[in-house]
Amino acid sequence: MNPSPMVELGTRELESSFASTKTQNLFQFQLLTLIISCMIYSVSMQLHDVASGYASLDTNIPTTVRLGDQLCFALYAATNTITRVYRPLLDRIGITYPQYLVLLIIWEHKSPSIGEIADHLKLPTHAISPLIDRLEGRGLVSRFSDEVDGRRVLVQATPEGVELEAGAAAAWHEVKCRTLLSDSELGDFRTQLMDLIDRMQVAS
Repeated sequence: MNPSPMVELGTRELESSFASTKTQNLFQFQLLTLIISCMIYSVSMQLHDVASGYASLDTNIPTTVRLGDQLCFALYAATNTITRVYRPLLDRIGITYPQYLVLLIIWEHKSPSIGEIADHLKLPTHAISPLIDRLEGRGLVSRFSDEVDGRRVLVQATPEGVELEAGAAAAWHEVKCRTLLSDSELGDFRTQLMDLIDRMQVAS
């Protein structure tokens, strides 16, 4: 049975309407895609401009340099001043400042390896061994092989080395008082310096 002319007309109108809706939806989708693409391109160009700005800063190299601008000199001078204050205090207990630093690691970590001492002090291993030799020659530390890994050499304080810690603590306390800084100020300053070390090592 054939559909009536009215039914055929209604069907064609629906099909035409559906096709028109599909065309509009497709156009809207394409338009939205174009807008998003333009936004992504705009953001990309902005990021490129920012990156170019940073790059241009890197090329802004000064042509003059002054001692007062040097962070390295301020750190160098501060280190020399502090070690000069430490020297007579450590002389009382018979050790040098580098030996004092090595003993600090041994007192805190009990039986560190030579490699661990070097890591804590941010020094190469070959710079630590002569200090251990001198401390061992004075009877303040002793070396022994790790029971788990015989290739690892551990260092521990002897009874004489353990007794030395009280005198070292008194020297540290006197130097800390000389700075006229509070405990929190010293802690913050020390943290900033250690963060600087980490950043410089990453950058290199």
